[in-house]
Amino acid sequence: MRERDLGFIEEGHRFRMVRYFSIASLLCILAAALLLVFIFRKVTIDTIVEVSERGNLPLAQASLNSVRPQLTGYLDSVQGMTAAQAGALETDDPLRHALQALMKNSRLARIKLYNDQGLVVFSTLPSQIGHDQKDNAGFLSAMSGQEVSKLIYRDSFNYLDNESEEDNLIQSYVPVWDDQASQVLGVFEIYTGVDTLVQRTERASMLVGAGVGLVLILLYSLLVAIVRRANWIIEGQQALIRERTMTLEILSAQMLTAQEEEKKRIARDLHEGISQTLSAVKTQVELACQGSHKDDPALGMKPLLALVPSIQGAIQEISDFAMALRPASLDDFGLLATLDWWCREFQAGHPDLKIASRFDIEEKQIPAGLKVVIYRIIQETLGALAKEQRATRVWLSLVFRNGQVMLGIEDDGKPSGAAGEPAGQGSPADVGLALIKERARLSGGSFRHTPNDQGGVLRQAAWPC
Repeated sequence: MRERDLGFIEEGHRFRMVRYFSIASLLCILAAALLLVFIFRKVTIDTIVEVSERGNLPLAQASLNSVRPQLTGYLDSVQGMTAAQAGALETDDPLRHALQALMKNSRLARIKLYNDQGLVVFSTLPSQIGHDQKDNAGFLSAMSGQEVSKLIYRDSFNYLDNESEEDNLIQSYVPVWDDQASQVLGVFEIYTGVDTLVQRTERASMLVGAGVGLVLILLYSLLVAIVRRANWIIEGQQALIRERTMTLEILSAQMLTAQEEEKKRIARDLHEGISQTLSAVKTQVELACQGSHKDDPALGMKPLLALVPSIQGAIQEISDFAMALRPASLDDFGLLATLDWWCREFQAGHPDLKIASRFDIEEKQIPAGLKVVIYRIIQETLGALAKEQRATRVWLSLVFRNGQVMLGIEDDGKPSGAAGEPAGQGSPADVGLALIKERARLSGGSFRHTPNDQGGVLRQAAWPC
């Protein structure tokens, strides 16, 4: 279950990686496409405006020269008029006919004529006659003797802007001088339409946008293909790594099992072989002592009896060694009974380290494979704490909660005399902690350690059942 859950999480992570990269790349490509189209339109429109405004002035000047006699005469007749008088004007036929003929065979869309007061005294749109335009910037520039042009560009992309009657029209203002060129009588304004040019620009923008979009879509497809290929390679490498990791975990677990089995065999051989042999030797020596030197028993027993303590010590050492390798009670009586015995023995050997234990679990709730793991973790942890001599109390707990076997080992971390130096890297406590982590992980459990309020460490391991 643990490997399947891990595989599901890794698979989900890989899927999210490809999805996020695809979405991010698509958004970046769309932003790049819009930016390129915007730059192209901006450069194109600026070029159109510049070229159109500069090229429309000669047309305005040529148009003015073609009707100059009629304009000068008409402007002389309307000097000093008020807005109301200008609004009631009726353009004389010669000027109207001349201007209509001028517009007939040209790109001119509209013509206006201003007197020196800024009043519109003629317009191809009669509704504009009489309007006061003295604050118009183009009119003011022309009255100062300058020729100016202005293009109000509007295309389909400007749909949020308010339309006006000057959209896509080039406005050119040309001063009308008197015959001696000493005084400006008024301003001649022409409107030239550029709708055809605007439409061409729009089509060009669309084509450029489509071309850029196509190129970027091809680029995006190539990037996605590369990412999928890379992801496929990564998945293969991860599968190989997972396979090798699982193999290493299996080998490590088998090695731990083999070590325990070897210890179990050695302990059994020591206990049932050498220890039994020494016991038999001890019995035979004792019998020999009882039956020899009847005339003087004390003389015959003395050298043999001297061997009995040595033989008894050897038997005890072998028994202790066998118990240290693997207590026989672990298989005969179970983990809880073994821990009770071991804690008493450890307490007797280390009186300065007090152990408080709490076992809120039944023997049948502990899987057989975990018994030796839990025993070794407790043995190695308390052994490391005894070597460090930093703790004076240890709280040991083994409970069954929420379907898990939970082991807790907590110490107070208080220094004991001069030996209470802070533990450094490579200390017994550090080595013991690494062993605990390895044993807990390889046995299918989890492990964490946190500092407590007393300056010590709380070690917690849990195994799901």
